[in-house]
Amino acid sequence: NYSLDRQKLGEIVVSDKNKLQMLNDTIYPFINKLIDEKINATESEFVLLDAPTLFEAGADKLCSVIVSVVADFGIRLERITKRDGISAELAKKRFSSQHTMEFFKAHSDFVIENNGSVNDTFQKTCEVIETIKERNLEHEEERKCMVNKNMSKYNMTFQS
Repeated sequence: NYSLDRQKLGEIVVSDKNKLQMLNDTIYPFINKLIDEKINATESEFVLLDAPTLFEAGADKLCSVIVSVVADFGIRLERITKRDGISAELAKKRFSSQHTMEFFKAHSDFVIENNGSVNDTFQKTCEVIETIKERNLEHEEERKCMVNKNMSKYNMTFQS
């Protein structure tokens, strides 16, 4: 059986930073190549990367907007132990190899605090999406104005 035991791999890499770095150095080039392929293949106006290791992989450089979802330590601990069926000790080791909430707040355009219900988080997410769409429309109007100003000397106009 050649399947990956993700739990066992996780136990190994959270206990040894060198092994974690070796794993990351091995997989991130493949992940970034796949991200590039997916982005280039889409005709969508927006692309969402659900990337827990966005910064570690360097994929944040591909993003024009970064939204991070964070939660308080106790809530994260309860959720991960329940979801993954792991001990609190192993969960804390995982946390120690991750960026802090302060890091995400400092490096993100938007931060959604996920300390409440699913409905609360959904509402906050919808608000962030609407803000991003509004900003994109504003920038689109700015680009149109710049194009129209530049084209005016040629007596051309563009209709969208």
